[in-house]
Amino acid sequence: LFESVRNYQWKGICIEPQTEAFRKLTRHYADCPAVISVQGALSSQSGNRSLFRFQHQDPELNIYCDELASFYKPLHIENVIVELLKFPELLESVSSDIDRWIIEETVPCYTIEELISTYGISPELISLDIEGHEADVIMGIDLKKIRPSFFFFEIFHMREVKKTACLQRLMDNGYRI
Repeated sequence: LFESVRNYQWKGICIEPQTEAFRKLTRHYADCPAVISVQGALSSQSGNRSLFRFQHQDPELNIYCDELASFYKPLHIENVIVELLKFPELLESVSSDIDRWIIEETVPCYTIEELISTYGISPELISLDIEGHEADVIMGIDLKKIRPSFFFFEIFHMREVKKTACLQRLMDNGYRI
């Protein structure tokens, strides 16, 4: 995606709630003047929300989970465990008290409609990677007003019921899956 943004000088809005990840994102797109970076989270409703992320005293553990975050604490814990299952020796050190390493932060949230209105961009592509919250955001889009040609999003973290409803809504509105 980045190469296409750079080569074709696509316009876009990148949104990231976590401070360090936001810094990386901003540096990554520094030479793309048509890309606007916003520190916050994409949501189906605007306002402030609690975001859960993993922060451990062992920096090695943080390396594997530093970009994971979720509005849903149980889902976040599940995602952290799935990530750490790749490294059983690391998982062992946190599994009994993983809850104590999950921190809660308040982040500003924006809807897609708000961002499009604020920055005056009509998207051809909406790309989402928001750890299981994609379905809620897509379900909240008024597809009569905002009609991108393409959606690109993960379904890995989605619950089956939400995934089915989201995909059905897109198909009902003329999108091919």
